Amino acid sequence: MHTVTFYSFKGGVGRTMALVNVAANLAAKGRRVLVVDFDLEAPGVSTYGLFKGSGDLGVVDFVEKYRQHGEAPDVREYVRRCDSPITTGELWIMPSGRQDAQYGSRLNSIDWLRLYQEEDGYLLFEDLKAQWQEHIRPDYVLIDSRTGHTDVGGICTRQLPDSVVALFIPTEQNLLGLRTVVEAIRRESQPPRSRTIHLHFVPSNVPELDDEEGIVASALDHASKMLRYDRPAAVLHHYSSLSLLNQPVFVHERPRTRLAKEYTELTNAIVRQNIDDRDGALSYLTLIEDEIELGDPNRSVVRLDDRLDAIASAHSRDGEVLARMASIREALGNSEGVLSLLSIAIESGYKKARIYNQRARVLRSMGRLDDAVADFLSTLDSEDADFQDVYFAIRTLVEISPQTLASISESRAVKRLSTPESIFVSEAISIPGLLPVAERLLQSIREDSSLESIKRMAQLQLAVVHIGQGRFEEAMSSIAASHSEVLASEEISQVFNYAMANWGMTGQPPTDLFKRVLELDLLRSRGGGVNYSQCLAIAAHFAGDTITARRRLARARQGITQNPVSTFSCWRYLEVPPSEFEEDLNDIDKLLHGVSVTPKFIDSRSN
Repeated sequence: MHTVTFYSFKGGVGRTMALVNVAANLAAKGRRVLVVDFDLEAPGVSTYGLFKGSGDLGVVDFVEKYRQHGEAPDVREYVRRCDSPITTGELWIMPSGRQDAQYGSRLNSIDWLRLYQEEDGYLLFEDLKAQWQEHIRPDYVLIDSRTGHTDVGGICTRQLPDSVVALFIPTEQNLLGLRTVVEAIRRESQPPRSRTIHLHFVPSNVPELDDEEGIVASALDHASKMLRYDRPAAVLHHYSSLSLLNQPVFVHERPRTRLAKEYTELTNAIVRQNIDDRDGALSYLTLIEDEIELGDPNRSVVRLDDRLDAIASAHSRDGEVLARMASIREALGNSEGVLSLLSIAIESGYKKARIYNQRARVLRSMGRLDDAVADFLSTLDSEDADFQDVYFAIRTLVEISPQTLASISESRAVKRLSTPESIFVSEAISIPGLLPVAERLLQSIREDSSLESIKRMAQLQLAVVHIGQGRFEEAMSSIAASHSEVLASEEISQVFNYAMANWGMTGQPPTDLFKRVLELDLLRSRGGGVNYSQCLAIAAHFAGDTITARRRLARARQGITQNPVSTFSCWRYLEVPPSEFEEDLNDIDKLLHGVSVTPKFIDSRSN
């Protein structure tokens, strides 16, 4: 049960309308909501269609009966469930009291100061909260408080709530009065109460005008400084429409209006503070992730840790919540408990590929390679794995346990990949020992597809694998039927790969093909990555363009230095780590300086 008081120092800010719209929003989301009309001098909740009813007992009657008999009455006599077609949850109301001729005298007979000092009023309202929880079991209690400095206001803003929505028009008169109430609420966090009440600041009735002179912006900035808050929970703009006379519930009747969206924004802010609400917990964690990404300097790590611990306790078996918490703790550099959170998430049934990959990464950093490998393999067997999940798992397994990828083409996740994605995978496993696996993967694509374009794509990648295996004639025949056909090709990768296969087969680099590569490069608008620059350095050298060869070699060297990751090397026709790629660049540098060197993919066949 999360109790929220809606308070304003002065009237006319749209407090009750905001409460009603938030209540309708929450109920529409399936929540059980109890609305308590504590604006006893000017009750208004029951005038809205969702809550209309006559003759209902309420707060005043509840207190009156307590004072008569000395014990708390049964709250079920003072609340009722509202019948509404718009809710999938439940709406309940505890009205201000029976609106008959004697209502005013009953209200005026209550001495609130005496109630608290002599009649255990504090315990009465603690009992009231307990009865709400026992008999109604609401997810949210929304209290409409009266304005100004009052004894009733103190009950609503300090004793009962977990959060207070402070609505105000950003004028000096509103701010001066509200500041006193806000500071009193903040003092509740100090001993002996030591209870933090969250404050949602909501500028209301804000003019919807061209703020050329910055008047509105200045007023809002002044309000944030005077009330000491960083950002508002929502800003409610003035809405000029005669329909307001009918008191519509905007989130239901006019959901596309700006005002309805602002009420929804306020609802979301309230939900975020309720750690027992799963949606609220996830929304809060999303907010924290965004703040971490933006480097928000205003958040206290100590308070954040306490709140994360509370969320973990409230959702101890919710895999998605725990997994999100693990990501936050990891991002904050707090690795303690990350592995535990991820493991509990998986044990709770949240067996997502992303989570397996995340836990595998943590396990690898701890040196537990066997466990990490098991998680990466679980990723490849996951129903929800997308290409990014699969590719990350495979690239990592290539580094730490390539032998486990022998049957990769049979894995559930790989089978679901698109053809371009499968070809990317075949490139990733183009390492010694896995080329036959890449070949089988590509052959299955070529054989299973009914589209000629797909068959051709797979066949061209097969040529790359065949070059890496030293099967040069097969590679050449996969690319083109003849030398002259390649010379006429517009595909730079086909021309280059055919040229390299021809070099491997004949022992002589075909200069005419490498010149064609340079011609096609001039038609490209993109510069390409490190592998492309490596290829162009070789082609330019044999085409006699020394300047381009050296420029491309320097670009490849700069690229692998700035981004040292595994890369495909045309010197070996294998995926290689950065150190080996740099070795290959050194060999190419020797070639450019006149030293007789042969690519390793040719040497390996000879050996």
